[in-house]
Amino acid sequence: MIDEVFSQPKIYLIKDMWLDVFPDTIQQFGYILERYGDSIHIGNCEINEYVKALRNEEISLQEFRIRDGVIRDNNSIQIPKSIPSIHNKYAIWGPYFQLGKGDYLLKYSVRATNINQNGPIAAIDIVTEHGTHEIAKKEVIQSDPSNNQSLDIEIQFECNKRYTNVEFRLLHYGNADLVVENVRLIGIN
Repeated sequence: MIDEVFSQPKIYLIKDMWLDVFPDTIQQFGYILERYGDSIHIGNCEINEYVKALRNEEISLQEFRIRDGVIRDNNSIQIPKSIPSIHNKYAIWGPYFQLGKGDYLLKYSVRATNINQNGPIAAIDIVTEHGTHEIAKKEVIQSDPSNNQSLDIEIQFECNKRYTNVEFRLLHYGNADLVVENVRLIGIN
């Protein structure tokens, strides 16, 4: 029923008993809504029209969970290859988002240094249902083993239904030191 409501051409929010004021933007059930126009009174209710907006948000690195041995500061998450206990394991995961139906683009900005070999250095997947349902996956292959490579890793994916507890995970193969500098989620339709 929620998806049917959000597929309607007009969406109205009711302020009475639910909101003190109509916010300019509100997130509901994995959808971003923006206020459209002024509120009106109908009967004993005050309502305001809202339109669905596309997501375009930087995800705070503080929202991700990290494995022991991974280092987080205010600006990055550092995944060292010198700690074997994190090789071939998910180094970061989370943030347990709700996503509505639609197409999305996930962008990871990662710096790779001390690369051991050509080939895969990590994999990024998008999962839900506690990791049992994979929405998308991309292996990160570094063909140039020169030092200090900045990688912009993009994964386009579709949510054919509304999902809860969506995770963006990074599997570290142990072939490079990785520094995650930014993660961004963009709605594309």
